[in-house]
Amino acid sequence: MNVLQENNWKGNVRELESNIKRAAIFAKSESRNIIQLCDIPDNLAKSGRTDLRSLILNSLREKGFSHSAISETAKELGNISRTIVSENYRGIFFEEFVKANYNFDEAVATIAESEQKTIIEKISKKGKTYLINIEKDLGKLGSPSFDEVKRKFVSKYKNLPQKYHTYLDEILKRNINARKT
Repeated sequence: MNVLQENNWKGNVRELESNIKRAAIFAKSESRNIIQLCDIPDNLAKSGRTDLRSLILNSLREKGFSHSAISETAKELGNISRTIVSENYRGIFFEEFVKANYNFDEAVATIAESEQKTIIEKISKKGKTYLINIEKDLGKLGSPSFDEVKRKFVSKYKNLPQKYHTYLDEILKRNINARKT
């Protein structure tokens, strides 16, 4: 919807109508009742991909953070890699956790935008997994400096989008400092 609303539509309403009809045909061919970004012509869809964070988060919310939500979101966004979706989701969690001043429940609530218990449980479970994995890996290192941790945690940064690296840095620093006290 946002992609269609944000376009200038120089060709007037007929151009919009034509693109919607085309997208509806693609959606119906896959037995869907909803037009997705992958149904819209590439030149329009690319303008809508500028805010991948919102697209991914909104899609995951629509799917109730179900077991297949990552795969379905990847397909919906033009058959992008599942890794791109899952690593953006991990980054979104880190970002919200830091922004919530490390208040886990607040971060989960922000991501969920829902009070449904099952959705909150799914996000909580995933978030705990992210944080437990960091804690476990830090435990293996003893009492290292942040620079040493960053060198040894290359794999934690590898697929994580660059814009989320600072949030992971903050979480690592906080955990390192907590271990020292």
